[in-house]
Amino acid sequence: MKASWSILVPLMLLTGHSLRAQVEVRDEPKHRPVLENEVVRILDVWVRAGDSTKFHVHRTPSLFVYLSRTRIRTQEPGKLAVEQMVEPGQTWYNAFTTPFTHKAWVPDAVPLHAIDMELLGGEPKSVSPVLEAAGLTLVQDSVRHRTYRIALPPGTRMRVELHGYPVIAIGYVGDGTIKAGDQDGDLYQGQYRFIEKGQWVEWNNASDRRVEGYLYEIKE
Repeated sequence: MKASWSILVPLMLLTGHSLRAQVEVRDEPKHRPVLENEVVRILDVWVRAGDSTKFHVHRTPSLFVYLSRTRIRTQEPGKLAVEQMVEPGQTWYNAFTTPFTHKAWVPDAVPLHAIDMELLGGEPKSVSPVLEAAGLTLVQDSVRHRTYRIALPPGTRMRVELHGYPVIAIGYVGDGTIKAGDQDGDLYQGQYRFIEKGQWVEWNNASDRRVEGYLYEIKE
């Protein structure tokens, strides 16, 4: 019995400390807020090789995309760590109907780069048709968002008219340029752009390699 308690007590203390030390994801130092409006809060996530985040809580419906090829480990309080290799372009949505707490660290020589997009609005109040354009493919459609994949061979471009929802454009392979209303500039791998509804978007690949990215349509 003494041997069992000698193991259990440190684990209980560690778990208790982890729960007390947890922070909201927007306050976690490695999750740097880069844009916030009434629709979305964008967190640019960088974790250096050998470094770790704090335990942090996700409780807002969120979109995620990895932008680096990195081996990472994640852990929930009181559970064993899980290791995985993440790849540029892995993307997913989580409604976080139940708050989720975890930490992540990088046992790799390559830093982790990801984008976390917290959807701040409530249930959508309008219905807008699906976007259509050559090079644009709808890959996910939820109550709160749509994700479209962009794939542009060298020397091609994609132009799409937005409807009733704003979008976030993110590139994860190759470097291109983007025009959207009065915005006009580069969209390098790992960069993002927030574009208001009712505008048009033109994504151009003038390079000699393929460009891939996402348009995330945020329903409101």
